Amino acid sequence: MHLVKHAVDFEKYLQYMVGQSQAEACVTDKTIQQYFEKNTEAEPEHPETAVLDVITFLQRPVERIQTYQALLKELIMNKAKCAKSCLLLEDAFSMVSCLPWRSDNLHQVSLIENYPAPLTALG
Repeated sequence: MHLVKHAVDFEKYLQYMVGQSQAEACVTDKTIQQYFEKNTEAEPEHPETAVLDVITFLQRPVERIQTYQALLKELIMNKAKCAKSCLLLEDAFSMVSCLPWRSDNLHQVSLIENYPAPLTALG
């Protein structure tokens, strides 16, 4: 299975998902929004191309992971109906589906590590 072979590359998605909230916070700043609005209006030579919001681009990798999950789930169900082995698909599904969970865990760990008071105050 192609996804299982490239498990190391999916770590990039993990790092992306950890930093996504910071990127969204940065992009929602008014000066940054004005910059993007000014630069998207400056391209009159391609009026037929749809201008997508920066937040839309930031959401695409997360949506791609959700699409992978849905496709793998469907493939597993179809293979199970045919009574065929779907171990590689299950491995790929577990790898893809744990990315949001791992991202949340890494985010929580970074919050604990960057806690301004001594960690003994947390218990």
